[in-house]
Amino acid sequence: MKDFFVSQQEIAEHFGVNRTTIRAWTKAGLPYLEADRGKPAGYHIGHVLWWFTGREHFKAMEHSGNVTALETIMFSRQASNERVGEDADMESKFDKGLEVYGFSPEEISAARHAMAGFRRGWDNALCVRRKSLKEFREHSTED
Repeated sequence: MKDFFVSQQEIAEHFGVNRTTIRAWTKAGLPYLEADRGKPAGYHIGHVLWWFTGREHFKAMEHSGNVTALETIMFSRQASNERVGEDADMESKFDKGLEVYGFSPEEISAARHAMAGFRRGWDNALCVRRKSLKEFREHSTED
């Protein structure tokens, strides 16, 4: 598992940003392996990508609520699974991989379920909004 962890500099190069940005992301919740005195020792490239993608999704949605790093990762992961399909064995392995940061299986499961509920609520809100907009347009053209 630790073979997938890279340095702060390598993550910065991969995303085309500087290390200051990576430090800011870390303060914003980007998960990392801890070294001495709680300093980052390494970043899992896949987890960084899921976190970054989830964060961008929330920004695009203009979501201002408080979401943990684990929930951000799960949100992004679930959005991807909706497009490509979910494999229970792979998801179990993915969840197990998140334990390296000290998350318990219960915390991981709770985050997965919380984000599934959030996505259902968000999707429902979008459907209601689209229906209202359609009705408004239909009513507007009648006048």
